Amino acid sequence: MKVLNLPPGDGSGAIRRSLETARGELIAFIDHDVTAPPLYVAELERAARWHPEAGVFRGPVSPEYPLDAPSWLTNHRLAAAVFGRFMARRTEGILRPPRVPFCINFVVRAGELASMGFRDSIGDRGCSPSAGHDELLARLRARNVKFLYVPGTWVKRRISLHSLSGPALLEHAFDAGTRAARANEKLSGGSAAHHIDPAASGFAMGCTLNFYHGYLAESLCLGGPAQQQDLLGMARTLAWNGDRTLPADSTAKWLGAHPEFLHLPG
Repeated sequence: MKVLNLPPGDGSGAIRRSLETARGELIAFIDHDVTAPPLYVAELERAARWHPEAGVFRGPVSPEYPLDAPSWLTNHRLAAAVFGRFMARRTEGILRPPRVPFCINFVVRAGELASMGFRDSIGDRGCSPSAGHDELLARLRARNVKFLYVPGTWVKRRISLHSLSGPALLEHAFDAGTRAARANEKLSGGSAAHHIDPAASGFAMGCTLNFYHGYLAESLCLGGPAQQQDLLGMARTLAWNGDRTLPADSTAKWLGAHPEFLHLPG
């Protein structure tokens, strides 16, 4: 095993360097905050042998919350998107296009990457830190590389107590929007659901608002004004009252740099 000691703060650059150094038929991408099952590597090797038609392999991801996390949050439908929960099916099989999985817990055949490389320069345009992962997966999907779902590689993503703070939740929502944009997911409008618990209502409103802005910011970052007016319309349907505690820092920063999108309710 070879360990690379690289400067902190440059995740995309570290991945590019690792890809240049890695040797082997399968390249695994796994984040620092996940716990993999004991047979993780064996399952991936088995799946690669049994499914030579597939080029990307991934399994389920589930959040692992702190014991004192509020139940309204862990059971909230939006928590799945915010924390990257991914459960495609019970059985092993090909993930049909256009679905591109969340960037945690995936493996790529080295041969698929030989002529591609890793575009860490995408971060220079102000995209989120995980943009390089998702952009790589999107390019593989665009090349019609088959994605195989492997249930036996289920990983748990550890959610810290800090990640459950209000500002952190809004940032997670913004980032979830950027992931959806990179996956080119089609969005449908609708107001955030009302909850009796004020904390749940605030979470629903704030996360939905920031998700839309993350999607809009990333779609423009990637070079296309996909669903601009639709996204702005969706944000307006939230009947946002201009509460400045609702936008994430990323949303506020992006809106400050793009005053043309500031004509929101307020």
